[in-house]
Amino acid sequence: MPTSGHGAKGVAVSDDIVYYSLGSGDNRDPGSRTETPERAAIWQVSLDGTGNKVVAHGVRNGFALGIAPDKTLFAGVNQMDNQPYPFDDDTNQLGLNVPDYINENPVEQVTRITPGIDLGWPFCVPDTRETPTRTSPSSTTPSSTPTARSSTARASRPPWWARPRTAPRWA
Repeated sequence: MPTSGHGAKGVAVSDDIVYYSLGSGDNRDPGSRTETPERAAIWQVSLDGTGNKVVAHGVRNGFALGIAPDKTLFAGVNQMDNQPYPFDDDTNQLGLNVPDYINENPVEQVTRITPGIDLGWPFCVPDTRETPTRTSPSSTTPSSTPTARSSTARASRPPWWARPRTAPRWA
């Protein structure tokens, strides 16, 4: 088991299967997805030690795993830390690390885990550190990732928190 980065955080047992998470090595390096063993993933193994395999990819830090009464696996996922203030408003804090904002708006989620799902970390998590206006891609964004919309197009849209939530579609 890795001992650096986010390591192993969550364990849940359902019948004869043990689910466990291996967090990413850091906040946004996609290399965690190709390490051996694969990090930023949720794994499963039988109680007898056989059948060790990845159940979910792209899970930065699955720090809490739980099994619902219907045997559905859920994970509490801690996304990237210290996200900059995302609003271009009269506070003039756009792009800054504002502790009051960060502490009140953690980037955490509870997610249903289905076999083979990819939560997309680090490619589907907003990261405005290098481009606080979200008008150009981050230098760590792979070229296959779509670039953000222009500020003109963005200005006509409601803020991210007021938009309807939709699940990502994976091809």
